[in-house]
Amino acid sequence: MTPPAAPADPLARAADLIRDVGLAAERARRYRALATSVAEPAFERALAIGAAIRRSLRDPERQRADAAAAARELETLLDRCTRAVADVQASAVYRDAIAAVAAGATGQVATLAPLLFSEVEPFPDARVLYWPVPIAGPRSAGHFLPPEECAARIAEHAADGLVAALPPPELGADEHIPAIVLTAEHDVTESPIALAIEASALRAPLCRLGGGTTAFFYARRVRVPFRVGTAAIVSDEWWAVRPDAYRAYVEALRAALAPTGIGVETAP
Repeated sequence: MTPPAAPADPLARAADLIRDVGLAAERARRYRALATSVAEPAFERALAIGAAIRRSLRDPERQRADAAAAARELETLLDRCTRAVADVQASAVYRDAIAAVAAGATGQVATLAPLLFSEVEPFPDARVLYWPVPIAGPRSAGHFLPPEECAARIAEHAADGLVAALPPPELGADEHIPAIVLTAEHDVTESPIALAIEASALRAPLCRLGGGTTAFFYARRVRVPFRVGTAAIVSDEWWAVRPDAYRAYVEALRAALAPTGIGVETAP
């Protein structure tokens, strides 16, 4: 006969639930209707519970009792967050957005996204948008991708299009309503090389996060003309000790892209 399983350690259980509530609150924060009413109080309460359990560290019996009581409250918080997200995703507005995604109706999704997602607003005055091109090389190789390989990846983007972020961004989209994430400024700290896209070429409305530079184009994929923008100055330490290395990299990238007709511009 198999002996009954030992009861779970209440401290371990409480720790697991604090983590789970934090993740559930983060997920709920995506949605405008839940950000302050559900996500924020759940996250703050989970932090407070964790702090209270830590304060009873010198009294193991009390700590275990506190943890057991906390676990019950945390389970309630977790259920509340999960149910709230399910309710949003069952709403008529969300279902309409899902239908628009399936139909490829990017403009309709952009109209509905501000109603669904926290901090999202229309971005009608977008001009030039940027898609950073990662150039960090694998640890087993050089510090950066060879410029020829970088050029090949850029050419693939020209042929195949840009794709929605996976996993989805913390705000502005989710796994069912995807977004291609762009920026209204070239963030050279992320990459000194970016695809520069005229917003008018996207031929559909854009959204952004609360007056900031993060922009969303609501599609799974978009094929759009672009040019390559390169930063005039870079701060990477590897290039800082090799003053001419970055300029040489850009020139090699320009030469590798020349046969594709994709232009390369360096910021003034």
